[in-house]
Amino acid sequence: MGVHIDNEALTRLLDERFAATLPTSWPTKGWAWDVRSPSVGHHWPIGVHFLDELPFEQAVDALVESINDAIAGYATGVSEDACEPYNGYVQADGDLLRVRFGRVPFSHPDDGRRAPELPPIPLSAFVTVTDGEL
Repeated sequence: MGVHIDNEALTRLLDERFAATLPTSWPTKGWAWDVRSPSVGHHWPIGVHFLDELPFEQAVDALVESINDAIAGYATGVSEDACEPYNGYVQADGDLLRVRFGRVPFSHPDDGRRAPELPPIPLSAFVTVTDGEL
């Protein structure tokens, strides 16, 4: 069973959810740079565009890993620009992608599981099964 992953739709859906957790003002804005991480999509790892070649379950597992890598890069930039720790993670849960992102305690800056849970994303919003049904 092959899949097609719409990376643009996935990026938009994640960015929409993450935007609700971001600061309303940035302490570093106005320095030599603007906010350095305007989109989680700027942090997709190399190879994420080749997941379509994998069977469905393997593609979803690899995609979750890739999203979590991207979130780590995105959260680093947001944390530096906000001067507060941000983190998050996603996990596949049946036909949903469970999403967490936002401020985390200073005592646990690397623990994305402490970030607020955001609305889940149905896999069908960005994954199309090419040889069957999702």
